[in-house]
Amino acid sequence: MGEAPRLALDATLRPLARAGMDPEPGETLPTFAVRMERCWPQLAPELERFVALYQQLR
Repeated sequence: MGEAPRLALDATLRPLARAGMDPEPGETLPTFAVRMERCWPQLAPELERFVALYQQLR
């Protein structure tokens, strides 16, 4: 994977980690995003868009 997608992923996960929400071991990005959407439904459109873009870049 290139560096740009990884940096974008890290930047997206950092604020969630500060809120105590980290991916579980082995949890995929789409599964993690769905779990975050349950906690913060208002983030759903942005998370879904990010996951789709991230997967395209990979």
